Amino acid sequence: MKKTQKIETENGRIQGYINKDIKVFKGIPYAGPPINQHRFDPPREKEPWNNVFVANQFGVSSFQGPDAGGGIFGQLTEQQEDNCLTLNIWTPETDDKKRPVMLWIHGGGFIYSGSSKAIYDGTLLASKGNTVVVTINYRLGIFGFLYIPKITSNVGMLDQVAAIKWVKNNIENFGGDPDNITIFGESAGAYSVITLMTMPSAKGLFHHAIAQSPYIFEPEPTIKTTKSVMKRLNLEFDDIDTLKKLPAKKLNKVQNDYINDMTGTPESFYSNFRPSIDNESIPHHPFKALKEGRAENIDLLIGTNQEEATFFTKFNPIYEKLNEEGLRNQIRKELNRLSFGFNTDFYIEQYRMIRKGKLPTDPIDIYNAIYTDLYYRIPAIKTAESHLPHNSNIYFYLLNWRSPTFKSSCHSIDLPLTFGYINPNVKDFVGDLQAAKIVSNKMMDAWINFATSGDVNSNSIPDWPKYELENRSTMMIGPEFKVVDDPHGKERKLWENLYNDY
Repeated sequence: MKKTQKIETENGRIQGYINKDIKVFKGIPYAGPPINQHRFDPPREKEPWNNVFVANQFGVSSFQGPDAGGGIFGQLTEQQEDNCLTLNIWTPETDDKKRPVMLWIHGGGFIYSGSSKAIYDGTLLASKGNTVVVTINYRLGIFGFLYIPKITSNVGMLDQVAAIKWVKNNIENFGGDPDNITIFGESAGAYSVITLMTMPSAKGLFHHAIAQSPYIFEPEPTIKTTKSVMKRLNLEFDDIDTLKKLPAKKLNKVQNDYINDMTGTPESFYSNFRPSIDNESIPHHPFKALKEGRAENIDLLIGTNQEEATFFTKFNPIYEKLNEEGLRNQIRKELNRLSFGFNTDFYIEQYRMIRKGKLPTDPIDIYNAIYTDLYYRIPAIKTAESHLPHNSNIYFYLLNWRSPTFKSSCHSIDLPLTFGYINPNVKDFVGDLQAAKIVSNKMMDAWINFATSGDVNSNSIPDWPKYELENRSTMMIGPEFKVVDDPHGKERKLWENLYNDY
């Protein structure tokens, strides 16, 4: 293993290794260990080290729940600990060229995954775009998103802020530009990206944001989840002192038992820990904060996949034999859960009429379409349109590359395309590898260009207009790249009053 030169940082010297002409630095601690009395506390500054830190392997993963993806994108480091606050860097060169920086925030519902998964390897992005790629770990589940008002909240989000601060303070020594940082993420990572755009502690730390399949911003269930887990531990809701003394593995098991018990129930989507509006670290709902212009200096690239919901329903026995009665019951529960007093039958019939003769209309197809819109597409549109009055540099996409396994452009199909992770390990998931590589290269070009200049356009794709209310221009990403104005506009108009109270 060929070693890099030693790099100076504010904490001490670091040495990585060279792979395919890319300098790689793994497992760099960006904050002090959140252990013992510091569990559930905001991240602390990492104390300096005296010896050279050997950065040749990933740090440990956060304690977490089971992987909903079944390990399709690679396995995490086996070891799981509280002390998981590390980041990884891929750079073409550690010189003074000041390359654009792309900092990835992984998804996983705030309860699983990590930066050591093979799919998040930054080698190809760094090489292709002459960019510096960073991936991070942050605390998950109960360790990162326990919410006891005025005691602890959102420390997993504060971990992300600490990681971005470390990058801003040190990345110049790795060949990166601290004044041109893009954060990007998928699913919970995209949720994080949009939350970070409006967090006071993250203000000024980054310049562009890419949100891939962000889902609904509904913070209230975290209180319910916290109460449920504390009850299972036989603790009072606010007994943080005892909670800090319990073995971490016990907390993780109790959390996972609760999540497993909720899996397959109508409440499963809301049985996880996630960011909370605590009037301090996250003082406002992101929609409200965006409308108020609290992220006015941040350019935005945002979009979703065509049929996000199929990732969760395709192999779920609850939905395999969904009939008309089951469809009505499920949609009614979704609408009631979101506190929207809409007429269930009206929406089912509207979707069926819109799709008739063009798209499948079986109960499961209608459910997938409504679920995708409710939780992904409409929130993404609302995010863009909340930000639009304050920053017109917004681009919107809809990805329609289909997975053979899920027979749809399901949730997470964008991940291998984003990182160029197109290989036999994911062939069943992504399909034709050669065709997928073509799509991936075009998509990476757009992402890299956006990170470099705030403009997605490149010679490899048709002209991609900015998003605005008149046309709602959207780039369809798939076998063909083409711009469509207001795709699925009829469905969008059905939900125009959705989420307007935020």
